[in-house]
Amino acid sequence: MDRTPETLGAFCPMPDDAVVTQDDPIEVGLGAWPGLPEKTYRSHPAISHSDVRHWIKPRSLGRVGIIGSATHALALEGRAALEAQYISVDEDFDLRTYEGKQHAAELIGNSGKELLRHKERALVERMFHALGTHPQARKILDAPGENEVSLVSCFDGFGQTYKARLDMVRRASEWDLKTTSYINEQQWLDSEVEFGYINQAEWYASLYAALTGEYRPFGFLCVSKREPHNVWTRLVPNQLMALGRKWREDVLTLYERYVPKEMRSVTR
Repeated sequence: MDRTPETLGAFCPMPDDAVVTQDDPIEVGLGAWPGLPEKTYRSHPAISHSDVRHWIKPRSLGRVGIIGSATHALALEGRAALEAQYISVDEDFDLRTYEGKQHAAELIGNSGKELLRHKERALVERMFHALGTHPQARKILDAPGENEVSLVSCFDGFGQTYKARLDMVRRASEWDLKTTSYINEQQWLDSEVEFGYINQAEWYASLYAALTGEYRPFGFLCVSKREPHNVWTRLVPNQLMALGRKWREDVLTLYERYVPKEMRSVTR
């Protein structure tokens, strides 16, 4: 398979018989890669939006991040993917205690999976059901296209290689699935700027455009973690995408100027 920059207008499909191990990693060059295992994506040395955000202000998502990732796996990759990545248990216990951590370690063993406690798995299932019964969400999820597309490319005017993992690429749009503590779209709007979601959206859209030459509408598909798990869709206005572009260009100018190459892996 030719994986040179000259092929950048099309997806780079994974071989049907590809088996990824640490000893025999798949070579991932510039391109859009549907089906790339998440561990392979995360280990790729290109710089992600999360890397840059962490460089600005380190933070940890903790259990919140695991619930979001598990919902992504179930909604975008299917139940088999969820079972392959997570161990579900019919009990709840405190992971902050020594005893809880020891119990979790025993449950996980050497499986390489992450743990979903009973209440966490139940929450994931309820959000999945809410997405599946919402007409607009169902239409987006079922539309032809690719899910979990790993992007590796360069931004115009910058020297480093950057990456992103785009949730949904559809015929004429791109979508990011968000699990949120907000109850409805009105509450969600402020978080788009407060938590940098607009910057993330622009990063994804521009990196995809760098690969394909096509800058397309970008939207959020949101599901609330709170009962009754409302679902809504939100296409990001052009003026907010322009704001995200300004943020990216300013931040990457500083990043590439002041973070030495040998330190970049440390910042991640």
